[in-house]
This record gives sequence, C-alpha cells and structure tokens, in this order.
Amino acid sequence: MLGAIGEADRFENGKQVLKLGGLDLSADRSGKDSDKAIPQISKRGKADLRYALYQAALIASTKNQYFMRYYTEKLRGREREKGIKTKLWVKLSAKMLLIAWTLMKKKEAFNPAYLNLEEEGAGRGSERKAILPCTSSGARRKRGSPLVCKSSHADGTRSLSQKLKEEA
Repeated sequence: MLGAIGEADRFENGKQVLKLGGLDLSADRSGKDSDKAIPQISKRGKADLRYALYQAALIASTKNQYFMRYYTEKLRGREREKGIKTKLWVKLSAKMLLIAWTLMKKKEAFNPAYLNLEEEGAGRGSERKAILPCTSSGARRKRGSPLVCKSSHADGTRSLSQKLKEEA
C-alpha cells in the first residue's frame, strides 16, 4: 500500500485516493434516468492495490475485532441480499485505504475510532458513536471530542483509552 500511494501529501482529499485504487463509485447512465443507474466501483485505478485491499478486508473482517464489528454492523439486516458480502468487503477495502492514507498523512498509529462504530443496541438512525474496548466504564468518543474513560475494568486491567492517555 505504501508503494501504491507513495507520498501521502500529494492527495488533497480521500476521493483522490479512492480513485487511485479504482474504488470510487461511478454509474453507467447511458439511456437511463439518474435514479435507475446503479453505482459500481470504477475499476480504473491500480488493480493490484484493489486486489490487495480486498484480500486484506476479507481477512480483517474475520480476524480483527474492530473490523469484524464494523463488517457485522453493516451486514446486519441485509444477510439475504444477493452479493452483499462482496459489496461490503469492497466497501471495507475502501475504508481501509482511506484509513491507511490518513495514518500516513498524519504520521500516527491506528485508532479504532476511525471506524465510527455504533454503540451496541443503537439503531441505524441513532447518533453515530465510536466505542472502544473500554465498554465497562463507558468510553465513548464522538467526532471531534477527546476520548474519556473514567475507571479501570473490574479485573484490574486498564482500558485502551487509559493506556493511550498514559502514553501521550
């Protein structure tokens, strides 16, 4: 991914990075109304980058707890839809590319809050919140606000947010 993106500062926004990978949406509108055109990925970018990202998304959605949660959250209620798993892996690929580009640009480590996971039990229409592993003490982070974790877990271990706060 590093070789494909190159210098992270050469891109002004995430749309340009998605175009590089061919993960941007385009719709064939020839002879169709706008509302009937179905958007698909353009596939005009680097095929090897797109393939690597797809494989990474496939593995991450089964092995990494944060990406598993993101994937299952998006899949919930759409399990019977034809081809939905593949579509979600492509969407996860695009998400991973944007996260990688952001991390390269800001020169920082991965933070699960970039996935914008919803609180468990909240519906799709509710306010989106990023929840980190410190669920017993209620570590919640809205976009633009600092991460706050008020206590340690019952078993004496520190939460991820407390560890991050100590490192800073």
